[in-house]
Amino acid sequence: MSEKKEADIVPIETVEYRSEWPTVDFNTYETICNHDNDSSRRRGILSEDSYKDIILDPNTGFINIGNTLIPALIDMRHGLAMGYDTDRCKRLASELTSNVKILSFPVNELDDDEKTQLVELFKPNNECALFFSDHNSDESSVIGDILDKAGIGHLEKSLVDPRAAKGDSQAALFLYSCCAEQGLERGERSKLTLRDVQDYYDNKLEPSYTPDGKAVTTLNMGDRISDQEAEEMWGIYDTMFNFLSGEDHPISMQDSKEDFFKLLRTENTMIAATYKRLENGNNELTCFTYFIDNIDILHWLL
Repeated sequence: MSEKKEADIVPIETVEYRSEWPTVDFNTYETICNHDNDSSRRRGILSEDSYKDIILDPNTGFINIGNTLIPALIDMRHGLAMGYDTDRCKRLASELTSNVKILSFPVNELDDDEKTQLVELFKPNNECALFFSDHNSDESSVIGDILDKAGIGHLEKSLVDPRAAKGDSQAALFLYSCCAEQGLERGERSKLTLRDVQDYYDNKLEPSYTPDGKAVTTLNMGDRISDQEAEEMWGIYDTMFNFLSGEDHPISMQDSKEDFFKLLRTENTMIAATYKRLENGNNELTCFTYFIDNIDILHWLL
């Protein structure tokens, strides 16, 4: 977060200025944002629909790169477009200011002219809380240097989770990914799908019980689960995301219930679910995970 001193600078982004240059298209914006991105999570605005809303917002601040305008500073009301929990971020910044912004473009590779443009976007905001994602301190150090050179007073406040162990309390988002290639030819079909795994399970395997028989794990395809099962899975998903996010984490990658069901209840999704076996013979869902054939629908992943 940064606190600005200057309040009497006219912003460079006026309607006349913006009309001289085209706004970069979403695909190009996405490519530039994720240049040399070595993490699993996409940087910048995550969806094309959100991008359109943001570039049409008169409060969005643009910088000119190669005679093309790129959104760089956006209002927190668009927070969800970058994975931020809007209400939580406003609460975290409330002690400083009600003017809350997000950096929507990585700044560590900007040249001096582009950094100057960014400063001009900061200046008219007076006191402003600025949220940004930092990876290996590549953003924090550059932003601090930019503000110092411009004579803009600022205070960086790391957001921490008091539940974490000492030395590991700063709010962070960790994603782990792997790439698996199938080299064996399978007749006309060279790819093994989740439906193939499910068919093998249905025909040759059976539910897996714990040694004491008190819990059982099953596999099922998302398009075969009942409405009741889907609701139970949503309940666990929602509860666990609320716990993981805590009160002081600005980013929440939790899907809405509607989007969660769109991922869960499809023919491309296989669900591994573990149930506690009750004395009355019924099973109570305790945990689950799911696997997806089509990674393209996970728009927040690279």
